[in-house]
Amino acid sequence: MKIQLNKSFLQKQRTQLSLYRKVLPSLDLKRSQLIATLTKNRKTLNQKESSYQTFIIQTGKEIPMLANTKIDHSDLIKIKEVKITSENVVGVKLPLLDELLFEKIPYPMLGKPAWSEMFIQRYQKGIRLSFERSILQQRILLLDSALKKTTQRVNLFEKVLIPEAQRNIKKIQIAMDDMQRTSVVRSKIAKSKQEGAY
Repeated sequence: MKIQLNKSFLQKQRTQLSLYRKVLPSLDLKRSQLIATLTKNRKTLNQKESSYQTFIIQTGKEIPMLANTKIDHSDLIKIKEVKITSENVVGVKLPLLDELLFEKIPYPMLGKPAWSEMFIQRYQKGIRLSFERSILQQRILLLDSALKKTTQRVNLFEKVLIPEAQRNIKKIQIAMDDMQRTSVVRSKIAKSKQEGAY
C-alpha cells in the first residue's frame, strides 16, 4: 500500500489503528477460551481412553468366553439410532453425542450361552465409549484448527497490522511537520523579500 502524505490518509490510518486495537483483545480472549476448551476436551479424551482400556480388560476378565470365535454374538443386539447434535463453543461448531439407541434382538434362552445378557450390557457400554471417544477426537481436531486460525489472526494484528499503521502514522506526521516547517520558512523568505523590495 502506497502511503499518501495528507491529512485524510493520516485520519484513515488512525481509524484503522483504533479498530485494530479494539479487535485484538476480543481475538485474544477467543484464543484463551479455545485453549481452555481444547485442554478440557483433551483431558476428557484421556479419561475416556483410560476408561475404555479398563473396560476392555475388565470385560476380558468377566467374560473370557468372548475369545471363542465359534460363538456368534452379532445377532443379539444392533445399533438402532445415533443422534449427534452440535454446540457452538466460541464460534466453533462442535459435535455432541445426543442419543445412542440399541435394539435388542429376541433370542431363545436355550439357544445362547448364559452370559449373553452380560455380553449385551458390555457391548452397549463398549460401543457408547467408542462413540464418545470418536466425537471427542473430532472436537479436538476442530478446536485445534480454530485455535491455529485465531492465533494467526492475533499474530497478524500484533505483528503486522498495528505496527504498520503506527509506522505509517509516524511517517505521515513527520512528512506533514516537514511540509509545514518548509511552508513557514518559505513564507518568511517571501515576506523578507517583499520587505526588502520596499
